[in-house]
Amino acid sequence: MNLYHLFEVYGIEAEYMIVDKDTLKILPISDLLIKHFNNNVIINEVELGTIAISNEIVKHVIELKTNGPKKDLLDLYKEFYKIILLLNEILEDYQAILMPTAMHPFMKPQQETYLWEYDNQEIYFTYDKIFNCKGHGWSNLQSVHINLPFFDEDEFVNLHNAIRLILPLIPALSASSPFVEGKFQYLDSRLYFYEKNQEKIPSITGKVIPEWTSSIKNYYEMILYPMYRDIKPYDEENILQEEWLNSRGAIARFERNTIEIRLMDIQECPLMDFSLILLWIKLIGYLIKNNKIINLELELLYWIYKNAIKYGTSLELPQQYLQLWDIKQNTLFIKDFIFEVLNFIDYPEKFFPYLKIILEKGNLSERILKKKNSCSLIEIYKQIIECLKQNQYFL
Repeated sequence: MNLYHLFEVYGIEAEYMIVDKDTLKILPISDLLIKHFNNNVIINEVELGTIAISNEIVKHVIELKTNGPKKDLLDLYKEFYKIILLLNEILEDYQAILMPTAMHPFMKPQQETYLWEYDNQEIYFTYDKIFNCKGHGWSNLQSVHINLPFFDEDEFVNLHNAIRLILPLIPALSASSPFVEGKFQYLDSRLYFYEKNQEKIPSITGKVIPEWTSSIKNYYEMILYPMYRDIKPYDEENILQEEWLNSRGAIARFERNTIEIRLMDIQECPLMDFSLILLWIKLIGYLIKNNKIINLELELLYWIYKNAIKYGTSLELPQQYLQLWDIKQNTLFIKDFIFEVLNFIDYPEKFFPYLKIILEKGNLSERILKKKNSCSLIEIYKQIIECLKQNQYFL
């Protein structure tokens, strides 16, 4: 295994649902895409140059991810976009197309869930046996995962503790899942269900925001060992006794020396995804570089996270959090907070117009809701599909 230092390389994963072009009903045909690129043989992952594609737990979702660690983030969105165009071209034969956003707006998972039944099926079927995966938190969610490397224990501790300070902000700007079975629920409904889908064993998800840690040993004792112990009565064959069982908003992947951030809803196109991916990475880097990593209480961070799901860009950040950034106000809207911190982080100028859309016009859920007064859900989501095809933002 190659080891990399902080911010030396990156790994990005992005999930899309496959739907009928006309009705937008989900189509469980991700296996057909895999077969197309692998001589009609089903495997878990196919390499397509810079990007690879792979299956997920359900057959209507396909994952695009960097094929190994990548150094350059600024043009990586173009590589994702190329594969999106390629997949859409193949899906034409099935009257299908890729649809972005973090939840299908009217999918009924009890009737429409088809689990992946090929390699690793024992993992998916074990999850299903314990938690019942025919629900929104399992079969109706699409996200972006950001993998950041660490070289040694010191880098791990700094990275983990910096990430936990940024995680609560992510839903406020990235929310793209306002509708559940045709009805508005939360701006970030995906995370509402994400937190509940393993309630049977609370130690797996915790408070979503991970606990402060002082060492790798401390991390194992506080997070990993308790969940291994708690799931054991339900998983006698030890199929799920792995670090990926951890379902907090960021999880350590010691097998590849990375931390995987999981709280970001997927956006309408790669350009918008990367405008946010770069923001989170720059904020994390600023905290580490400027020695601003402090042990803010888990309850405070969890409060910000829960309100970010509900209030989006109208979230008011409390004074205790603002003090971390040397901001004097008692409270500050998150959109104003981001404009403030952009003055002292090295955010790439070419992505600023796209980030500005979110800060001034609202996150994708907020923009969808504004459109709902004049369009049906199907019309709105067809427009969003067109945004993905054109790699442009939704207004």
